[in-house]
Amino acid sequence: MARVMVIMLCLSLAPVAVTSQRCEIKKELESVIADCRRMNFYAVPSEQLPSDTTELLLDHNNIQELSSSAFANLTSIVRLSLRFNSLSHLSKDSLIHLPNLENLDVSHNPIWVSESSLPRGVFSQNTLLKTLILPEGEIPASAIAGLDNLEMLQVAFSPTGDSTLPEVISTLPSLKILNLSYGRIQNLNSTMLDLIRNSSIEVLMFINSQITYVEPNLFKDFVNLRTINLACNEVEGSAFADVMQAFSVLGSTPLDTLILDAVNKEYPVMLRREDFCTDVRRVKRLSIKSNNIIGAYVNIIPCLRMEVVSMGYFNTPYFMSPKLDFDELRPLVANIPIHTLDASYMFSTGQAFGERYCNSENPLFNDDYFPPSWESLPIVQSNITFSVLPNCVTRPGAVYYCLWWYAG
Repeated sequence: MARVMVIMLCLSLAPVAVTSQRCEIKKELESVIADCRRMNFYAVPSEQLPSDTTELLLDHNNIQELSSSAFANLTSIVRLSLRFNSLSHLSKDSLIHLPNLENLDVSHNPIWVSESSLPRGVFSQNTLLKTLILPEGEIPASAIAGLDNLEMLQVAFSPTGDSTLPEVISTLPSLKILNLSYGRIQNLNSTMLDLIRNSSIEVLMFINSQITYVEPNLFKDFVNLRTINLACNEVEGSAFADVMQAFSVLGSTPLDTLILDAVNKEYPVMLRREDFCTDVRRVKRLSIKSNNIIGAYVNIIPCLRMEVVSMGYFNTPYFMSPKLDFDELRPLVANIPIHTLDASYMFSTGQAFGERYCNSENPLFNDDYFPPSWESLPIVQSNITFSVLPNCVTRPGAVYYCLWWYAG
């Protein structure tokens, strides 16, 4: 009988934080940060945390569920990170004691994001939530409804069939960044995006989403969009030309940043006049690094309306066709508004870039892409205000490329 009672007592205490390790508590200005990462916790170690904890980092543990009492004495938490645990769902009561929560990251957990794993009301007490980062799955429409302060939503979006992004996204007045990277999208088409065209979204990200097709004119009427990132996909066909057509007739407001890095690593293409001279909304910053671009036709030059271009890591030496001498190039480039050119690693294979960026763990905004300040780029003084031209004249075939950008 005594043995049975002991067994029952042990079972009643599960789950517990079965480790002798102690979280590291740090105070920074008005923040109290509890660093409990990689400590083999099976539950939230609330008994050892100060009640005024504002940031709780629980990454790389073995937490399988969040009980309704897990944060009962931790109501001051503003940021909660539970990356790389064993959570399979969040219940309606998991976060009820976190009224001040602004940043929640539960990515890299075995949660398939859906209406059942994140039910309606799961964030009902977290109305201050600004950043929500979820694992792979679909958009949990009922769970995020009413999150009027949400500014950034990240889901490794993997729709079932021809799923449409839910209209609830357009009802979130503060949502600026929708990051759908690292899922399995394949076909990027109007069926998926139609219901969010009038949303407040300014940044759309589809990094490494196994996209093989982008519908022409896809981003028409997205009046608030400022940045689109399609890096690290494998678009079939003459990829760069096809993808550029997706940005035709975008509207009158300039697109700040268009990132098309590593969307075409197999099919060799030339940059054509029709890729840049169609009715494409002006793009201020264009990045086309690590693509299999073998050259460009000279007649695209008058159509280059960008201010910043990043175009290194090409797989083959760059050339202009037809080749022009200095006097012929001068009038062509006189009115180009480009003031910053990053052509670093112009003749590299692009492999280093792909490995460093396309396989990055959490690709929101990466300094390898667009540094916080473009002025931080290495400078080579020329007609262009800022430029990165380390290969000029030092490599075979580079002279025409250099003449193009120095011809003013």
